[in-house]
Amino acid sequence: MTTAFLRKLTTMLLVSGVLLLVAPYNFGTLNASAVESVSNLDSERNQFMRKESPWGQYWQFIPNGTVKDILVVVHGTVNQESDPTAIKVSLDFIYRWIDYAKANQLIVLSPAFDTDNYQLVAGGYRGLYGRIFGADEFVINLVNQYKDVVQDFDGRFYLYGHSAGGQFSNRFSVRHPHLLKGLILSAPGRYAFPDKLIGWPYGMGRYTSSQKWGDSPAKLVQVYPDPAGWLAAAQVPTVILVGSQDLELQSHYGQETMTRVELAIKYTADMKAYAAEHGVESVIKLRIVQGAGHSSAAMTPQAQEELSLMLKMNAAK
Repeated sequence: MTTAFLRKLTTMLLVSGVLLLVAPYNFGTLNASAVESVSNLDSERNQFMRKESPWGQYWQFIPNGTVKDILVVVHGTVNQESDPTAIKVSLDFIYRWIDYAKANQLIVLSPAFDTDNYQLVAGGYRGLYGRIFGADEFVINLVNQYKDVVQDFDGRFYLYGHSAGGQFSNRFSVRHPHLLKGLILSAPGRYAFPDKLIGWPYGMGRYTSSQKWGDSPAKLVQVYPDPAGWLAAAQVPTVILVGSQDLELQSHYGQETMTRVELAIKYTADMKAYAAEHGVESVIKLRIVQGAGHSSAAMTPQAQEELSLMLKMNAAK
């Protein structure tokens, strides 16, 4: 058994055949010190590498020379009807960032949130869930493996996600804002709004559910979001990108008739208002890309423009 799995078991009690998560809003993330660094990376530079980890498969790209930062690229929904796999979809996503990574001396990591372990239940990785490990745990521990490769690594990284990956990235930002140097949300169809009347993962209200992943025992999951996470997320350099033609109506608790454009406008405004209520200013920005639809490939150049501005801003600090 891995250390992560043993730690996770210690947070659970067996009650009437149901696994009860006794640490509220704990998705099992480990301290950085619990994750060993990867080794022998010199032979893996400047090429795609499909990698295995205790949390799942992922793609890795490490440029030659000094590595300045880490970018995590999170894929969108895996459409089982067309028979792709998460590892194939994550490859498509990381491929679009390779030239950018070379130019900016970035490690790019693209986790594959596979169907069996991260997608079947309650929105899966979108809500940070997983069969054994939380989807956020996957990303945090993945990044920490590269801590000795990045110059002056402080534990923080850049995060980009499109569509379902944008949902994951938004929720990651309110759960772990202290780990992000910058965030780009590309066309999410759902958000975790700063609203205590809407339950997680659509708001900051309490969430309770019995989750059953395949043949695994059902577990009762209770989530108690910390409102302070939303305030901290409002201070993370964030750009929301959405195409002006991305107009399909999205089902959402409390926002059932909104398009992705309307949801992005509302989330940006709500976060600004919530921050102002608590005496801080939100730095979240919205950019509506004229003529664009819901295409991750078409939106990637816009995302790269925004990330370049973040890199320059952080380098100047």
